[in-house]
Amino acid sequence: MRPRVIAAIVLTLLLFFGAGTSLVLVMIVPFLFDAPGTEEQAATWVMVGAILSAPLMCLAATISVWIAAFPAGRSRWWYAALAFPALSAAAFFIAGSFRPGFF
Repeated sequence: MRPRVIAAIVLTLLLFFGAGTSLVLVMIVPFLFDAPGTEEQAATWVMVGAILSAPLMCLAATISVWIAAFPAGRSRWWYAALAFPALSAAAFFIAGSFRPGFF
């Protein structure tokens, strides 16, 4: 096997684990709205969007890894899609810093 394919298999397993973990986080989304007045805060809605988009971002990154792993997708820009799940996490933590009492 080529090293590129082995790396794609390892990254796929890691991203599937990340997608599964983020699906567990999707179940806690209603608890973000427990405190009175949180539904009017924009930071809460950004956090909800970040949590709900995390599984989709993991799947998009998985697809881009396999496109980059084969000769037709030799461009290294496909590996930039590995940052998609990190963007969701960054949006979650940045929005959480604007929500009083969250962190």
